[in-house]
Amino acid sequence: MAWANSDHQGMCLNGKLEGVGLLRNPHPDGKKVSFYLANFRAGIPDDPIVAFHSEAIAVNYVQQAKQFDVCVWFDESGKKSDDIRGKSRICNSAEKIFGSDILSDATYQRIRTGQFNVRSPVLIADAPGDAPKTVGRGARSQ
Repeated sequence: MAWANSDHQGMCLNGKLEGVGLLRNPHPDGKKVSFYLANFRAGIPDDPIVAFHSEAIAVNYVQQAKQFDVCVWFDESGKKSDDIRGKSRICNSAEKIFGSDILSDATYQRIRTGQFNVRSPVLIADAPGDAPKTVGRGARSQ
């Protein structure tokens, strides 16, 4: 994926994205925009990457060949037309990392309208130096 012309939302460390980041990538035709959510380490995304396109939410593994699945399809108005969450190993792995709300219609709409905040409590991916979560969204072992 070429992200050279992308805008980003997230934290940088030494000029490179670190932790959860959202990239806004305009298409070459100038008419569409795709968004990519991933957990970054020194500017390199960890698998999986959640992609929010105008017609679908998809999950992609870039470090493993041909590991890709569409989790939710949307019609032209942005309303859900098909949903395969829970039926796909790849979709389920993204939910385990980012939380169950990440593949939701509400998150899709917030991202597409620019109202999504990558520092939102919806995300459960570990931040740099974060202790591992044990149970629930923000739980930590004592």
